[in-house]
Amino acid sequence: MTYVFRNKSAIAPYLGGLYRWTFISGLDDLNAYGARAGVYVSTGRRSYLGLGGVYMAYNDCDTGIYRTCSDTYPEVSFAFSF
Repeated sequence: MTYVFRNKSAIAPYLGGLYRWTFISGLDDLNAYGARAGVYVSTGRRSYLGLGGVYMAYNDCDTGIYRTCSDTYPEVSFAFSF
């Protein structure tokens, strides 16, 4: 779920929480929870460029199988409306 803080400027910040369920054949399923934050920048009358970051933490993660039990990565999106 993501909430966008709308205002009168061309930049609108957003915050969100997320859940991810990953299943890989032969391994236990992974559940992850995370957060995202960033800004949407108006690129036209009805289009937006989103720039932000995401942090994910994996539950019941076995470091003997996976290199790390959390992940941080950039997020880039483009959206338009009709």
